[in-house]
Amino acid sequence: MSEKTKTILCFLFFLFVILSRIYLETEIFSRRSFFSYFVVIHHSCWYIFVFYYFSSCNRYILNMSPSKIKYTALLSPVVMIPVIHAAISGKNLDLGYLDGNFRQNLYYMATLYWNHPKNGEFFIEMIVLLILFSVGSYVISKSIKKTFLNIFVGFYGCMMLAGLHLFGVAPRTRAYFKINTALKNHQLLSLIYFSLAILFFLVYSYPEIKSYLKSEKIRWLITVSAGVLLSITVNLLFFQKFYRKPPQISDYLLMIVPYTVFAVGINSMDKTVSSKFKAGKFFPIFFAVVGIAIVTGIYLRV
Repeated sequence: MSEKTKTILCFLFFLFVILSRIYLETEIFSRRSFFSYFVVIHHSCWYIFVFYYFSSCNRYILNMSPSKIKYTALLSPVVMIPVIHAAISGKNLDLGYLDGNFRQNLYYMATLYWNHPKNGEFFIEMIVLLILFSVGSYVISKSIKKTFLNIFVGFYGCMMLAGLHLFGVAPRTRAYFKINTALKNHQLLSLIYFSLAILFFLVYSYPEIKSYLKSEKIRWLITVSAGVLLSITVNLLFFQKFYRKPPQISDYLLMIVPYTVFAVGINSMDKTVSSKFKAGKFFPIFFAVVGIAIVTGIYLRV
């Protein structure tokens, strides 16, 4: 089996696990069912962002090779612990981002949500993840310094970036950063975590991208420029017509990402381009499809 096929299969396994977790958490074992189109996209993008954040830390802190990093996706079933706990205990979930007092939230993160009123069901999952992070980091790096650095930057850094309620729709939000937007909460967070997922995918893939761009700078500059221009044009002409609200500056900026990713996905259909990527055209097209799903959902007011 080729490395390309292994990479794709590992990622598809990861997707299957997280989609299962999302459905079980938000529909079956939730105190209040809130499974929906944009909940699925928001949570999926959140998990993909976390995966590539971890992968970037493993690559650059531990010097772990991409050929091995892809297999960390096989550890993804650990995210099923809270729903398994809910199924066994009969206690439904009410998980969410941490908001409110920042110092109090630092305590909750430091204690792995041990006595958090809503997120206590995360505790066992966090314990397992911390053990995997600690043991795995040392086995891979054979360095105590790199192990502690990976725990601090990778594990606890991710808890802050992904666990805190950083972004929300102004003015009715308890998020730390209140964003003026025409969008609804899960639409906004879908765009934000999609953008972060793309960012850390690019960070993770930077050595390969840098090598490729040496000979293709003009082509990709034109592709990205076309995506930005397409985003601005379409949103100026159609956003208010379809969404029934005028877009804010934040909406224009965030919507650039899915349109640009779409342009990159189209460009990657060319075999001369995709053949140079480790997984071929799979990831550019996958992210392009997710971007289209976000934009379509917004315009159709799903």
